[in-house]
Amino acid sequence: MSSRPRSSLVALLALALVAIAARAGAQDADFAPESDAWNGLGRFVAIARERGVTLEIPARLDVGTLQPADALVIVSPNDELPAASLTDFMRAGGRIALGDDFGRGDTLLRTFRIGRGRPNRADALRLRGNEELLVARPSAGHPLTEGVSALVTNHPMVVYHPELEPIFSFGERDAVVLAGAVGAGRLVAIGDPSVLIANMLELRGNRRFAENLVGYLEGERGGRVFLITPGAVMVGRYGEPGADRPLHDVRAMLERLADVELPESALRIAAAAIAGILMVLAAGVLPRSSPYAGAAMFARPSVPGGFAGRIEWFSQRPANLGDPAMVYKLELEIELHRRLGLIAPVSIDDVANRMKARGMRADDVESARRLLGELAELREEWERGTRGDALPEARFRKILASGEALLEKVRNLG
Repeated sequence: MSSRPRSSLVALLALALVAIAARAGAQDADFAPESDAWNGLGRFVAIARERGVTLEIPARLDVGTLQPADALVIVSPNDELPAASLTDFMRAGGRIALGDDFGRGDTLLRTFRIGRGRPNRADALRLRGNEELLVARPSAGHPLTEGVSALVTNHPMVVYHPELEPIFSFGERDAVVLAGAVGAGRLVAIGDPSVLIANMLELRGNRRFAENLVGYLEGERGGRVFLITPGAVMVGRYGEPGADRPLHDVRAMLERLADVELPESALRIAAAAIAGILMVLAAGVLPRSSPYAGAAMFARPSVPGGFAGRIEWFSQRPANLGDPAMVYKLELEIELHRRLGLIAPVSIDDVANRMKARGMRADDVESARRLLGELAELREEWERGTRGDALPEARFRKILASGEALLEKVRNLG
């Protein structure tokens, strides 16, 4: 076996070991929904079940599929939240509880002028004298405070708003829980998500708060309640089921690759795997009459079968982002045609003329022409196999950014 296949095999084995370790540690991860360990959410899930509410726990949630009677419990999000879509969801009647103390939920909180800070410990009660276990008291009559004389927190942050009254607070104004109306919906901001972990739910007040929270969100409205844990992904736009799913997948998977220092061979394998998965998706959903579904789009050279064959094929691939770029081109054009009301086959001129007719600025139309022309040239080179150099990551990211900006402009057209 040559050194290149061997290095690829080592990379694959390393990735497999990482995946196994990740699965083995999932039970011990903070806020794991299936875990009854001290830092898990298994007990919170059980409390909801006891109240007749089954929490749906998606790894990926398309915000476009939410209904006004639904509710979300978002716990310590790892990624920025889609604030605009979640706001539309609440205005229509949806309810959200956001428990966050590290700041990824700030995009949503800032929308409603909710800030975050550190508590004034001098005014706070402490559990057994522990400086980090601060005790919050009910500050106002509310469904969340029923039967709760004290809510114990663990390394909390406080949330504040110039007009909203605290629901639970340390002292007079240091709120750890705020609640307010957003249109027909509701938002509950919780400065310490750990009030819902198993260890804290052993305390009577915390358990009753968890029961109240589930009841308040569900509200006997007949909707679904989703538990959004730190690793979950939220995509799409409210009211538009399935919007931008393939585009989001390409973008998110490549961003994850960029955040991890992988060997070059592993990057080649991952890039090809992304393209392969999405090529299968495209092949299954596109009519063969589509101008983007040429034979080269789905062709793959024959290779020896099995694991060894895959290693050989991937090891011979250049470190090139051309495959995912072609997938992005395909999905970008499908989305543009859908939003502009065009039926394939269409030309770049057709797209540009429709943009003009819909009121897009001339310089934006010209930018769209350049982007679509660049992607068309890449497609020709990719199909002929004449491109000698790898598609640089910087150029690929520029294409992604330009495509997303173009989609946003098209969304805002009348």
